[in-house]
Formats: sequence, structure tokens, C-alpha cells
Amino acid sequence: MKNIEGTSRHQLWVEALCIDELVEMDNEVRVIELFIEQCDFEEMGFNHEQPRRTGRPSYRDKDLAKMYVYGYLNRIRSSRRLEKESHRNVEMMWLMRGLKPDDRTICSFRSNNSEALKNMFRGFNRFFQQVELMGNETAAIDGTKFRANNGRKNYFTKKEAEERQAKLEHRIEEYMKLLDANDTIEAGETKSAKERKAIRKLIGNHNKMVELLARMKESGEEKGCTVDHEARLMKQSKGSYDVCYNVQTMTDEKYGIITAYEVTNACNDNEQLEHMAKQANDAAGARGINILADGGYANGEAIHRLEKQGIVCYVPKNEPGHQPNDERFHRERFVYDEATDSVTCPAGQVLPYKRICKTNKRKQYYNIKACKDCMMREFCTKASYRKYDRGMYEADIVCAATRVINNPELYSRRKELAEHPYGVIKHVWGYGHFLCRGKGKASGEAALALMAFNLRRAINIKGVKNLMKMI
Repeated sequence: MKNIEGTSRHQLWVEALCIDELVEMDNEVRVIELFIEQCDFEEMGFNHEQPRRTGRPSYRDKDLAKMYVYGYLNRIRSSRRLEKESHRNVEMMWLMRGLKPDDRTICSFRSNNSEALKNMFRGFNRFFQQVELMGNETAAIDGTKFRANNGRKNYFTKKEAEERQAKLEHRIEEYMKLLDANDTIEAGETKSAKERKAIRKLIGNHNKMVELLARMKESGEEKGCTVDHEARLMKQSKGSYDVCYNVQTMTDEKYGIITAYEVTNACNDNEQLEHMAKQANDAAGARGINILADGGYANGEAIHRLEKQGIVCYVPKNEPGHQPNDERFHRERFVYDEATDSVTCPAGQVLPYKRICKTNKRKQYYNIKACKDCMMREFCTKASYRKYDRGMYEADIVCAATRVINNPELYSRRKELAEHPYGVIKHVWGYGHFLCRGKGKASGEAALALMAFNLRRAINIKGVKNLMKMI
């Protein structure tokens, strides 16, 4: 039996088709088209298409936004690849109506409209709110590290930058001597172009070090990057270090829609709970929602302020890592008595309140005499006496941790809600690093990725045709 044969490439096609017939009625590009065309881009703050008096007209902001949303939804975020897709991808041709912008135009749109893209993310979420894709009762917060567009070798401490600057100055001086020697060579012999090229590169690197040290002096920081100035060196999950941004997200419990996000350069999550919880609460209409977070968010002052606004926090206690080897004398074994403002240690000794630490503003409790005479001191501490410190808002931390213990079913949802988006975006879609430089531009790029994730969730839950009817 013969195989199925294709038609000749030189044969004329008699049947005339319009491009709309090549895109199914339930194709996701129709949702992108319908939604973005109804957005008020002027209100969102897009400014790319301001026409000039002379020259070629610019592309519409809405067309370039459609291109990016489609690209991020289909694992294409490079401006060069998006340009290529506009030439060969039928869905992209339909969406762009045959327009083929060049890669620089596409790239500039994302770079110049970072704040507007964040507003577009919020616009998408307002729609998801209206069609009841958000429950507005419980949300889970978490953070993850996305690599910045700055290599590890371009990150320096102040000491490293000063040493690097001195080394470059020494090498420049050597090359200058070599060039002076070349200038005295007899006429007719060629001067070294290689040395001149090398010295230009060295001077460029030296100027970067000078600028970096000037920024450090102005900001008071001891570390910095020469490429992406706002990125920071952060510890990764497997113990390695890389130059990253810390992306915080708040995920709604009902269908796993991301309700709020923030791109930060904070190396840990301790200070991120309050403003993220407020964003999620505002997105829910200030209803007073439940917030699920891991121990890294155990900030008593933030929990205290959120509880006053009706936002209920479920956060386990984050016990210090430097605990005694003997579990009997771990910090959680010490019992605080609010009536006497004292702490009873596992050996039965009372540690009264002594002072407030000047560095971290935490109350300290200790009993030097009792520890000196205690037979179990060697199991409790290596110092001459054991100190117990307690934050001013420790009661709020204990209250939030107690809720975790009393509501294991609710808290068990935290991991599946908060970490699922990162698994999809970073490991399935491959968006583990930023293409743009600077926290503002990285925020706009994150908006596109998270918007695409939310849109994919909405399409999977409601279907294309239902979403189009809702729009």
C-alpha cells in the first residue's frame, strides 16, 4: 500500500481563504483580542504610540500588548522570536492583522511601559473578579528568586571593587608604557592596534568600577552590581548564590489566580507580609481575608497591624537556627508568663525581664545567679548564662502560629496554592530569569508572565467561548 503523498509545492491553490477561517472560533487568541481591545490603554498609562510630526507612524500599543500576552502564554518572550512568529505563525498573523514590527520596536514597548503593564495586570484581575474567578476569602503568599540580567562576576563588595579598580589602574599604566614605546618605533613599522583595543576595554571596565564605588558611597551600601544596579546577591534554594530579584505573589484560594505581586530586591521575606497582604485585601474589596504564609513571614509588628485591619494571618513561628543540641532546652520549651512578665525555663528557674536590646529592640530575660548554680547549664548554653529574648509583638506571632496548629486543613493548602505558579512559570515555561534590567522594568516583565499564568488558569476553568461571552 502506497504512503499518503502531499501536493506539489508548485501547484496553484484555487480555493481562496481569509485568515479568519484558519483560526478556530474557540482559539485563545480571540480572548486576547477581545479583552485587550476593550481596555482603556490611555488610563493604564501606555505611552508608546505618541505620533511624531515627521517619519513613519508608530504601531498601536494594543497590537504590541497582544503580541506580548500571546507570546508569554505560549512560552515565547524574546523580542526576536516574537518578530519571527509574526512572519510564520498563523495565530500571530491573525492577532496582529498581518503587522510585522521589528524586534527593537517590540523590545522597546516592554521596556518603556513597565508601570502600564502592571496596571494591565490589575485590569485583567478586575475582570477575573467580576466573573467570580476569585473567592476573596483566603490567599497564600510566597516569594521566589528570579535571576537578574547580571552575571555573578559583575557583582562586587566594596572591598572587591576597590581591589579591582587598583588592579585595572595598574594594568592601564603598563599598557600606556607599552604604547609610548610603540610610538618611538622607527618610521615604517606599524603600531600595535591590539594594545590600543585592550586599553580601551580596560578603561571601560575601570570606569564601571569608579561609577559603582560612587553609587555605593552615595547610597551607603557595601555591595553592588555593574550591570543591573538594583539587583542583589541572594541565596538560592540549593544553597548556591546568584544575583536575583525576590518576586512576591499572593494567590487566591478558589482557583489559584494570582491577585497581587511585587518585585523586590530584599534578600528575605520578613518585611514583605504587610504590603502584600494589603494589596490582596484591596483586590478583594477590603473584606478582611485570611492570609497563609510560611515561617519566613513571621513579623510580629506586621501581623499586629494587619490584625487591626481585619486581616487574619496564619503564620508558623520561625524559631532561630542556633538552638542547643538538647531538645529539652529549645526556645519553644521556655514558658512566658504575661502576669509577671517573666519566663520559666525547662529546668524550672524563673528568668525576670532585664532590659530592651538596643540593636533589635527585643526584651531580654535572664537570671545570672540561677544559671550559675544550675546543674543542667551545660545542656542549655555554652555561655555563662542563658538569655531569652522576646519581641514587642511576640503575642501576635504566637496567636498567628496557634491558628496554624488549630487549622491544619486550611494551612495545608498554602504550599499547593503559593508554590504552584512558580513551578509552572519557572520550570515548565522556563521563565527563571529576567530579560530586562532594573527593578521597574523587571516588574513590567513579571506582570506579563503572571498575567499569562492567570489567563491560562481562566481558560482552563471557564473555556474560551464562556470567557468571550463574559467579556
